[in-house]
Amino acid sequence: LVVALALALAGPAWAQLRAPAGSGPVQQAPATESTATYESPLGRLLRSARRLIEIRQYDLAYQALTERSDLYAGDIEFDYLLGIAAIEYGRPDEAVLALERVLINRPNYLQARAELARAYLMVKEKDNARRVFEAVASQQIPEPVKAVIARYLDALTRVKNKPGPTFIAGLTLTLGYDNNVNVGSAQDSWLLANGTQVVPLPPSQPLRSAVFGIGANLSVATPINGRLQWISGLHAMVHRYPSGHTLDQEQVDLSTGLAYRNECHQFKMLGQLQTIRVDGSDFRNAAGAVGQWQCDLSANQQFGGFVQRFELKFPDLSARDASRRVMGFSFAQSLPSMNNLVVLSTVQTGRESSKAGLDNLSFDFKGIRMLLSAPVTADWQGSLGINWEERRFDGAEPLFGVTRLDRQTEVRLGLESEIAQNWILQPQVVLTRNRSTLAPSDYRRTQAQLVAKYRLH
Repeated sequence: LVVALALALAGPAWAQLRAPAGSGPVQQAPATESTATYESPLGRLLRSARRLIEIRQYDLAYQALTERSDLYAGDIEFDYLLGIAAIEYGRPDEAVLALERVLINRPNYLQARAELARAYLMVKEKDNARRVFEAVASQQIPEPVKAVIARYLDALTRVKNKPGPTFIAGLTLTLGYDNNVNVGSAQDSWLLANGTQVVPLPPSQPLRSAVFGIGANLSVATPINGRLQWISGLHAMVHRYPSGHTLDQEQVDLSTGLAYRNECHQFKMLGQLQTIRVDGSDFRNAAGAVGQWQCDLSANQQFGGFVQRFELKFPDLSARDASRRVMGFSFAQSLPSMNNLVVLSTVQTGRESSKAGLDNLSFDFKGIRMLLSAPVTADWQGSLGINWEERRFDGAEPLFGVTRLDRQTEVRLGLESEIAQNWILQPQVVLTRNRSTLAPSDYRRTQAQLVAKYRLH
């Protein structure tokens, strides 16, 4: 409440920090093409946005700027005006991203730094807000503005500096159908290494079954300071297959680590544990670490990279124990001009090495994933996902005399709608085709699911 009061009291004094040239010793905004004889589209947009901000029509300024952020985000003056409009329109998270981009390109832009302090305060990053306010107050600024900043700093000293942990919990219910729940071979006969042709037994042929699933998740984020958080997550899932109870699964994932944010960059380092049980017995355990980096290049664009290392253990079949290494890059782009289409893509490569030194269980892999998402009606969001992966094994499979090569393609079609408060409904269909030189691994699979998710903050 104290901080909110300080924000409300800023009033006209804060406008002096945004004043035009000649009003005081504050650093002025950089010149743009709008001052030239020929006024470019960007120049016209900036002139219009500044005028809307001056007459306090912040909603119109925000909308005009965000509609062109895919074209102009990264321009210093564009991001500065977007930051102001976002603050005044009640979008402080977007303001932080825009103003941090300004300061990456021009660290001594005093007005942008002052506005960033306000945005930090609004998103409750009080350590960062205090640090930036103090830096601005040490400069030559108008006395009324300095008095406003003093009120901010005084308010910050009277509130609890570190917010408590935040919790997000969720529940997932799944009802579906799977025409190949055991990943049975698509081939009617197999050719062994000695030339013998055999017919696969029923356990190796596709098994159809209904699917019932229930899952729960919990994530906790605990601030350490304004930029560093300790984050933890727990996810548990149970799947039941009435036509194949020997394939019933339970899975538990646990992760914990640190997340650090600096301007447009976010870094995460997590330790992860996973256990999978099949038919009531331990099937596979995994332990490893994940490092992630992402950068919000603009309000509509994000780029990132990741590395992973896992140790895989199979309690009942130690010959399959392996080490798995993965690295990759991700990219996300929102296209407001194309019906708010969102494009997500990931490229990755890696290797899984048999700890027993078995060439037929060691392989290199590479893959690409792409997801397109856009509104299809006022209430429903549609998505199309395409995943492709290639796996090249090091040596021949002894029983079949061939070196395994897999090329797997997956197509996922889905819809999503918020049917009630905190409840999301997701019907989806998944088509999988794995083409393999090893007959038992060559398969087709179709899954149809209706997923209901409940999320509690």
